[in-house]
Parts: sequence; structure tokens; C-alpha cells
Amino acid sequence: MKRLALLLFLITALMLAACGGGDEAPADTSAPTTAPQPAATEQADAPAAASTNTPVPPTDTPVVEEADEPLAQLGNLDNLKSYRARTQYQGEGAREDGTPVNDVVTVESAYVNDAGVDKRYMSMQLESLDAEEIDGFQGFEFYQIGTDMYMYGGEETGWVRISGEQSPFQDPSSEFLLDSSVIFTDLDSLNRERPDEKIAGIDSRHYTFDERAMLNFLNAGTGNVSAEGEVWIAKDGDFVTKYIVNVTVDSGGAGMLDPTLANGTLRLEFELTEANEDVTIDLPEEAISGTNMAGFGGEPLPLPEGATVTASTSQFAIVQTDLPVEEVQQFYDDALQGLGWTMDDAGSMSFGDMVSLAYTKDNAKLTVLIQADESTGTTQVMINAEESQ
Repeated sequence: MKRLALLLFLITALMLAACGGGDEAPADTSAPTTAPQPAATEQADAPAAASTNTPVPPTDTPVVEEADEPLAQLGNLDNLKSYRARTQYQGEGAREDGTPVNDVVTVESAYVNDAGVDKRYMSMQLESLDAEEIDGFQGFEFYQIGTDMYMYGGEETGWVRISGEQSPFQDPSSEFLLDSSVIFTDLDSLNRERPDEKIAGIDSRHYTFDERAMLNFLNAGTGNVSAEGEVWIAKDGDFVTKYIVNVTVDSGGAGMLDPTLANGTLRLEFELTEANEDVTIDLPEEAISGTNMAGFGGEPLPLPEGATVTASTSQFAIVQTDLPVEEVQQFYDDALQGLGWTMDDAGSMSFGDMVSLAYTKDNAKLTVLIQADESTGTTQVMINAEESQ
């Protein structure tokens, strides 16, 4: 399209140049009425007068803007080999009961495909006026290594292994953090702006928009909401590299962003900070070792060979092993007493394929429940730690 436009321009310019003398008066071809004078003969022998036409100076060829194909749908960031991104949400206003709102949520995310294994990382930090809402909440970190998913909820909660259904990457309320197509559902209402820009080294088209581009996301029709903003979309891949969204709520909430905001303003920003760079995502050792359990002084929780920790907090851990119940019982009795724990015979008991062991150490108590899991053919160990002040 661009080459065709330039070709048409050049053809037009050449045609205009060929007609450049068209304004000169035509020669008189009518026959003379009197005999020619001698001077006329001398004049005929004189050289022709030089042309007085002034040459037209060349003009710059206008830049023909590249035509864009219509956006059918937004692409996925996972098409990149790796990336890092930052999302920030700011909300200010009031709830229906008049409670003031002043929240700031910052999310850092990363992704890499490492030798065919998808690895993801997400951290979230919250600042809020609502003390009850953030009481004890220090934010969280989330790791996904292949199909294994772990979340760290702070010192009190520790590490927890979670299922796919519990993943924040699958939660509809947070899905927009990694999938911008959830936000921008009406691509036809995006307004093209120029010039284009590079975001994280990626050539990106620039658009502006209003609430029409995100009606579904804002649950339009349920409240009085307006929005405006900018979005940058990669030329190759059609995935969002950056956006800025400003929302004004007069009533009825702001859909997925904040359904309970009665009135106020919201600002949502996203930017790709790295793309196809050397991103490394490794699960911290303590996520699978149980090092944060009370009574162990930061040392790893003893694990039978080949066992895995499926959940771990500062007070609780679940371990899965292929060993039979009797061998697991012997392993923990030897390992814990070797670490200075004393068995509480009165608090320990056995019920066939289930064994409950009780231990004490200084001001800490430990309960180890071992039982066979017939559904999986494995042995499950549940360990509970309590530490008095």
C-alpha cells in the first residue's frame, strides 16, 4: 500500500512537470496582410530569446503513514520467551456507607519458558487506609514452576503449596493482571494515535480510548462510570505492552476494578519492563523444605528420601511419601529425637494405618500424624507445630 501511494505520487509529479510550459501564449498562425519589411528578415536571423520560465524547485515527498490492519483480538504475553511487567492500581473515594477509600496495590510479575517449562512469578504489595483490611497482610509472593504452585504469605503464614484452582493466575478477579484482553473488549473503539513508540524495546502502536473499549470490564450499565486512557499494542503479536486507564465512578461501582466503590476515581497502569531478556525464576529452597516451621530454628524440616512438601506454613506442613506408614514413623522418631525433640508417650497413639506422634522441645510442641492414603497409594504426613511465648 505504501509503495503504491508513492508510485502514484511520482506519476502525478511527472505529469505536472511535462505540462510546465502550458501557460505560454500559443504562436499566431494567421497569414500577414502586408508585405514583410526588411527588418523582419534580420529579426528572423536573430537567435531566439532565452526562455523566461523559472524552474519549479523540488518538493519533499510527503511521508505516507503505514496502514494498519484492523485488530481482531489481542495477543498473549506468553508468546514472548520471557518478560517482566509492573501493574499499579490506585483507588480513592468512598464506599456506600461513607467509609473512605485510599488504596494502592503494586504487582510485579515475570514469566520465562525455561527448556520447555513455564515458570511464573508474581508479588503483590498493598497500602490502604483500611487498617482491618491489611491487618497482618504483608503482601504475597507466588511461584509457578510447571504444574507446581507455591505461595508465600508472610512470616505468620509461611509457604503454602496450592492447587491450580487456587492460582491467582486463574482467578477471574485478577486475570486482567496478565491478560489485557479482559480489559479491552471492544477493539473497534480504539482511536489510533501517532507517533508509534517502543515499549521495552518492542515497536508498539499507540491508541486512546474511552469507556466504550472496556464496557464488559467495568460492568457498564450497572453504574454511572466513565473512563479514558491510552494503550500501546505490539505491532508484531498484537499484545498489550503498556496502558494507562483513568476511571471516574459517580455511582454503582467500577466492575472488576472495585465493585463496592460508591464514588471516586481509579487509576490502573501496566507496563512491560523487559521482553525476551535473560529472566530467571527459581523456587526458593524454603518453599519446599519447611524451614520456617516453629521449633526448628530455621533448619529444614526432616523429610524421608523422595518425599515432597505439598503445603507448609510456620505452624503446619503436609508431606507426601511413597514409604509405608511403619517406615515413615521410624524415620520421624529417629530424626526428631536426633534434633533434640522428646517423645510424649502419653500424647502418642496408633490406630492401624494411622499413627499420631507427639513431641516437645523447649517451649514448642509438635504433632506428627501419619496415615495411608488409599486413593493415591502413598503415605501422608501432617505436622503441626505450636510455640508458646
